[in-house]
Amino acid sequence: MVNEDAKAGDEAMDGDDEEGNEAVEPELIRAAVPRTYDRWRTPVASVEPLAARRSLPNSDDPVAVDVADPSSPLTQRAVGATNEVVVEPLTGSLFALVQLDKIPLSFDDFELLLPYKWLNDEVINGMSTLMQWRNERTVATNPSAPTHYFFSTYFYTKLWHMNEYSYSIVQRWTKDFDVLNYDKIFFPINVANSHWILAVLDKSAGTISVYDSLGGRNEIVGESLKRWVLDEADFYDKQARQWTVLHPWCRQQENCDDCGVFAVQNMNFIARGRDLSTMMRSTAYYRRRMAAELLASSIGGEG
Repeated sequence: MVNEDAKAGDEAMDGDDEEGNEAVEPELIRAAVPRTYDRWRTPVASVEPLAARRSLPNSDDPVAVDVADPSSPLTQRAVGATNEVVVEPLTGSLFALVQLDKIPLSFDDFELLLPYKWLNDEVINGMSTLMQWRNERTVATNPSAPTHYFFSTYFYTKLWHMNEYSYSIVQRWTKDFDVLNYDKIFFPINVANSHWILAVLDKSAGTISVYDSLGGRNEIVGESLKRWVLDEADFYDKQARQWTVLHPWCRQQENCDDCGVFAVQNMNFIARGRDLSTMMRSTAYYRRRMAAELLASSIGGEG
């Protein structure tokens, strides 16, 4: 059911660009729009209409009407599954509901995807795992596609340990493969155990880009990753090169809770080769979509 009388918040406003054209603004988390009556409070416009269920080509998909589109309406099947997963099971909240490689996801983890909650390592590493699997599928189908590697959130925690850089602690992480062979390397990072950001190493461009939805520059992160890639090349006798640290634009969060959502979605959009300015849905949508993707053990599109 839908709440047609949603509480008014900060409604999204349209402005004009430099040429006088109407500019489209992202949907705000507190926008005064009709929302679902459930705990997810998802904008109705981002959910498949009940009347269209089973009439659309991919209506039975566990995630979205068009999984290749990161903004596609969620299917009613996804709505039902995500409602069920945030009802605490009789067996308790700690048992794994989904296992993604070595990452167990329990009721407690899925509940963190509800609005106004902070994401944890398990949720973000689960999404990274799905993106790694997607890239492997993409490259298997198209060998010329860019290759990606997604580090665990724990990598940077070890690299910058006790406020000190320590290559020796993480050197073994890449002993079985050549990580510098990948076209892009993604680093989801928890800064001071209080804020999620994303760093992306782009081999062809020679850049390390740090994306922060609070607008911070995080100089230590950029410089420590620059030092890591130089140490990695030196340890494995690879040719050294110059690296430039960048702080590109990314969409800014509207509260103190959504940094993890933006870290994951920045990773997803960049891996897909999409412009970050096209990330227009409410974070309530992205949270619920991530829950559906984790439940389905799959993330759509190519990248």
